[in-house]
Amino acid sequence: VRLCLVTDDGANIYCSYKGLLLRGDAGMKALGAPLFETGDERYTWLNSIQAVGIGTAGAGGVDYDIYALK
Repeated sequence: VRLCLVTDDGANIYCSYKGLLLRGDAGMKALGAPLFETGDERYTWLNSIQAVGIGTAGAGGVDYDIYALK
């Protein structure tokens, strides 16, 4: 996946990730490893983190919980 996020305060953040879509007893689960890139000084800290995401199918899409690895 490759996408451009726009924050509520107008910053552009490029996000790309690969992952898995798994089917289980509780429904579909998405696992991903997003990377972020931005030139906006307010969010440059995102350029230096590796994140992981766990998503579950919701109404009309996937709801993700995203965590930074440290």
